[in-house]
Amino acid sequence: MADKKISALDAIVSVDDADVLPIVDTSVATTKKVNVSQIKALAPVQSVAGKTGTVTLAKGDVGLSNVDNTADADKPVSSATQTALDAKQATLVSGTNIKTVNSTSLVGSGDVTVQETLVSGTNIKTINDESILGSGNITISGGGGISDGDKGDITVSASGATWTIDSGVVTDAKLSTGIDAAKIADGSVSNAEFQYIGGLTSDAQTQINGKEDTITGAATTITSSDLTASRAVTSSATGKIEVSSVTSTELGYVSGVTSAIQTQIDGKQATITGAATTIDDTDLTASRALVSDGSGKVAVSDVTSTELGYLDGVTSAVQTQVDAKTAKLITTNRQTASYTLVLGDADKLVEMNVATANNLTVPPNSSVAFATGTQILLAQYGAGQTTIVAGSGVTIRSNGAKLKLNVQYSGATLIKIDTDEWYLFGDIVS
Repeated sequence: MADKKISALDAIVSVDDADVLPIVDTSVATTKKVNVSQIKALAPVQSVAGKTGTVTLAKGDVGLSNVDNTADADKPVSSATQTALDAKQATLVSGTNIKTVNSTSLVGSGDVTVQETLVSGTNIKTINDESILGSGNITISGGGGISDGDKGDITVSASGATWTIDSGVVTDAKLSTGIDAAKIADGSVSNAEFQYIGGLTSDAQTQINGKEDTITGAATTITSSDLTASRAVTSSATGKIEVSSVTSTELGYVSGVTSAIQTQIDGKQATITGAATTIDDTDLTASRALVSDGSGKVAVSDVTSTELGYLDGVTSAVQTQVDAKTAKLITTNRQTASYTLVLGDADKLVEMNVATANNLTVPPNSSVAFATGTQILLAQYGAGQTTIVAGSGVTIRSNGAKLKLNVQYSGATLIKIDTDEWYLFGDIVS
């Protein structure tokens, strides 16, 4: 043990988890130490059922205060269990009515009277289509049987061999789903055949007797095969129905006829006469105006349909209107300053009456769209010399590229020859 000094030991009232205890180990050079928390970790149980030290447990300490050492054969049943058992019948007694087994109805609202036994060794699972014990069986043994008397909906005769069903027990709903047709009479009628009587409104034989045995008369020719499709139907030489050679399409051509066809045909002209005889077998010259010729027949003229179209819109005699017109006169447009031509100057005389030098501008087609062939007369009325100026993109064609009027009272002519191209000729100088 290491030679270490231990301080004076005072009385300890309580121990903290951090307090240290020395451990002497002669095999090592130092004194070992351990705190209270480490000791608790090595032995974590502090108490049992609130008890410390040497602990002895009673049954109440572990929640088994009602437990005793009674033998299994001597243990009583609970009050609830005893009450339920007391409500049960100890045995099935002869003459007792049983309506349900395992909470399942045996015979609906009826009763079954059980004697000593039903049939020895026989398993009964259902009565009146009701399951007795689910998937379980009841085995009846002994030598008894079902006694005579009323058993709910079924009555047994004195011999036990004849059974009858009470009135009103069997309903339509039960019969329609519960009896197979094969179980009726000798069983030769199937369910499908039995259904053939569905919908009958009166005695079937009476209805059959009211029908004709065989088809007679005109219909006998069409009872076993179809007619040729899409034909007009007629009566044959023997008075039977048959098809004719006339198709249904041809027959449709008489739709809309209002009287006898032959009468209408007889009323038509046999051949064409009169003015139409010139046009009944040949075509006329195309696109000509029609006239009546010297014989009073239809004929074409020298006037084309285009020329004839020029008369469209005429409101009175053409010659009368022409005679009322006078020869075309020149209209003047006099300007007193530099000027740009406008569309209204077409076919006019533009006079420049300016005392000083001035310009007359020809605008581009994009600005003023004169028609090709338009002519405009020019005159220098004033003392100021007039220069012809080409607008943006305009070309003016003149002799020697001359673009000025010569002197006062000189004249010239502009003629448009293309979109932005003009002629200029007259008394002009450079």
